[in-house]
Amino acid sequence: MNDETPSGRHRTLNHIKDAGSSQDDALGERNPRTTRKLQLLSVGPLVLGIFEDEIATIAEWRRPTPLPHAPPEVLGVVSIQGRMLTVLDPLSLFGETTTLLGFSPGILVALLGDEQIALAIETKGETLDLAT
Repeated sequence: MNDETPSGRHRTLNHIKDAGSSQDDALGERNPRTTRKLQLLSVGPLVLGIFEDEIATIAEWRRPTPLPHAPPEVLGVVSIQGRMLTVLDPLSLFGETTTLLGFSPGILVALLGDEQIALAIETKGETLDLAT
């Protein structure tokens, strides 16, 4: 007798599906889903996303003090919350070749980490919740 009847296959698939659900439930208990907040930022035609837990602060724009012989991506340095940060132009970093800023910066986004970096940003956008 052939066990591969449509109803037999259906039972087998349901059995596999149920077993998979049990495994998924067990994995879910060990690895609960978390969410991270992604801050959207506009810079000219670009929209960047930086996780909120990687941002030290968002400050009002102030003109950076230029550094001699710095590459075009480096706008200069600013002091934010007592830290001297190198301000970068994201458009230049992503290949826009302009001698002047291709946007009007409105804010500085200071990043966490040992690099001491801030990004010149035009506007702050919405915040997205991403499941990880």
